[in-house]
Amino acid sequence: MKENKLACLAAIIAVSISSSVVDAEIIILDQIGESPSSLAGSSSSSMFNPGTPEYGGVTMDNFAIDGSPFGDASSMRITSIEAVVAGLWDFVSWDLVDSWSVQIYSSVDAAKHTVIGDVYSQSFTEPSTLKLGYDNLYDDALASFNVDFVLDPGEYWLSVVMGNEYDLNGVVGIRHSQLGDGQSWLVSSPGGESAKVNASAYRIKGTVVPAPSAWVALALVGVVRRRRRG
Repeated sequence: MKENKLACLAAIIAVSISSSVVDAEIIILDQIGESPSSLAGSSSSSMFNPGTPEYGGVTMDNFAIDGSPFGDASSMRITSIEAVVAGLWDFVSWDLVDSWSVQIYSSVDAAKHTVIGDVYSQSFTEPSTLKLGYDNLYDDALASFNVDFVLDPGEYWLSVVMGNEYDLNGVVGIRHSQLGDGQSWLVSSPGGESAKVNASAYRIKGTVVPAPSAWVALALVGVVRRRRRG
């Protein structure tokens, strides 16, 4: 009887500890860093005419969902997307940006046909928060978006895209970063032209969504230990 109680207690502790890991927000990608000192350069990322969202140029960077810490079957619930945005040529004000969006693509080629992400797309009237004067260059701002969607293990491409009319507000885009692997892509749509640029200043956060088999394994931890003692 005592061994059964200990086994149950071990299983409860294992699941409790694992639950705290699942609930904890994890940084999946961070090419923004702790200060603006990592920023260098910029490229456009906008819908040329907000009324025709398939037309535009996007700055996109890749990231991976690798299944950690529960193995290859674990997905991730994305909770936060951040980007250092830049007001470039003839820029006037962030108040004149018509719309904001988070786009997730399966590949660089997927963005050559439409700005809209083939994996995930969400539009916003404004960011959840917009910290102005982030770097005091290019009229920079740190834009944050609260999101809620799940990605399975694999490689993806992220772009934060703004709906912005050039005649009214010039050009807007994404700052580049010296962090990461040193490259991202500037893609025009439609038309399919693409060029490699420096890494983009994006940050992604999320929580673990373990596969059902992972929960079963955790619940059986105490039972397995008891049987080995026997």
